Amino acid sequence: MQRPTLHEVFTASLATASPATQGNTAWVAAARVGDWMPWLEQACALLSDAERSRVARKRRPQDREELVLCYALHRLLLAAWSGEDAAGLAVGRDADGRPLSGVDGVGTSLSHTRGAFALAIAGEGAVGIDIEAADNASGLEEIEGQVCHPLELQRLAGLVGADRHARLLQTWVRKEAYLKAAGVGLDWEMAGFAADPGCPLPLVPADPAGACVCVQELDLLQPTHLLAVAVAPDSKPWVVHLDPLTA
Repeated sequence: MQRPTLHEVFTASLATASPATQGNTAWVAAARVGDWMPWLEQACALLSDAERSRVARKRRPQDREELVLCYALHRLLLAAWSGEDAAGLAVGRDADGRPLSGVDGVGTSLSHTRGAFALAIAGEGAVGIDIEAADNASGLEEIEGQVCHPLELQRLAGLVGADRHARLLQTWVRKEAYLKAAGVGLDWEMAGFAADPGCPLPLVPADPAGACVCVQELDLLQPTHLLAVAVAPDSKPWVVHLDPLTA
């Protein structure tokens, strides 16, 4: 029996997650790399020359495969949103390295870590997403003063071991998502602000009355990975675990 194509399995995975995706101002998707490895060759064929060039700069084969699948499913998700051809989308990067969707008026963000990746699309307002492997938390304790606002440090009081590591990683992931939505990467010091779930965060710090986002924690790939997305305060993202095994 012939294996379904990447496009067929991707489309089926969206359909099994939700019968109706219209009306949502943002989509969030996450996937485990290993689940999509059988379609690696087809995924590579979807990429642009610029994307293949970025993939080639990765030293480890595992990292290259992870990035190929992340880029390909990103294109397929954008195509499902826009109705355009996935391979023909002008997906790219701006001068600061931020991802561009290739779809007019649509913002996007993507993140990858060991074993998984996450994607986000927003038709209204800014969007940022971050995913981290849960076992990446142990090293953060050494730099918690650079990551956490004083209020967040107070909340860490009394926490030790795995509980402290997990709280630190949750904080990191929320802040990464916010900084991506603001389009500044790590140019802003993480310890200079608190990023509590559901609280509006200004996209321009000097203008708190301007555009804002709220950070939401998602449990799509728990317990192995932590995920957060920053979207407009009134946005309720449609969220999907892209799993070919359920398609």
